[in-house]
Amino acid sequence: MKGIFALTPLVAALLIAGCGGGGSSGGGGSSSNDGGPSGTALKGSAVKGPLANAAVSLYAADPNQPDGLGELLDRGDTNGSAAFSGVSVPDGTTGTVIVEVVADADTIDLTTGQAPVITRLLSVTSVESVAAGETNYPTPLSTLVVNMALANADSSANGFAGDDDGTVTADEWAAALRLAKSKVRSQFGFGLLDDSVDLLSSPPLITSDQDDQEPVSYTHLTLPTTPYV
Repeated sequence: MKGIFALTPLVAALLIAGCGGGGSSGGGGSSSNDGGPSGTALKGSAVKGPLANAAVSLYAADPNQPDGLGELLDRGDTNGSAAFSGVSVPDGTTGTVIVEVVADADTIDLTTGQAPVITRLLSVTSVESVAAGETNYPTPLSTLVVNMALANADSSANGFAGDDDGTVTADEWAAALRLAKSKVRSQFGFGLLDDSVDLLSSPPLITSDQDDQEPVSYTHLTLPTTPYV
């Protein structure tokens, strides 16, 4: 888990390109619609723009795995309005979980009415946040946050709190996520995103709870410098 992640436009493009394939494989797990164990429903949407009819997988976060994906906890999808459907955190789960959204042949970007250009999005949240009803929004920026944190959690360079011993602890992972959010917000926010914007949980689009005039759409802020492929 070593290596410094320099968030230049080229690196960002490579990151997104690397996320463009099919979904990652994981063991165990099943949809919460199939009569499996009870749990807490995951609330959220995949946005670049809103992605309807995409596959959603929920994994226990394991920052010691190259892709950060531990046990597969549940599977579901996004509905016609791009909201998560049928995905729950099983009772007894602890720590952080990674949300993976993968576009398939039926997925539509509701902004364009076309198939999405970016076909895989990631985000991360804590089990406590899910239990508290916090909404999660996988976007291109949250994908950069997750990948930056994974690449640098064990590193002691560039402000990260790792010790370069080859193993990522829970504290190193939490610290890497905090710093990665700050770095991505600073480098890709173009001065438009202040510290109140959480790239993992702040709505990237106007919601029913917000003033219609509030400038909250940040999913396109990377477009001028990041060629999505």
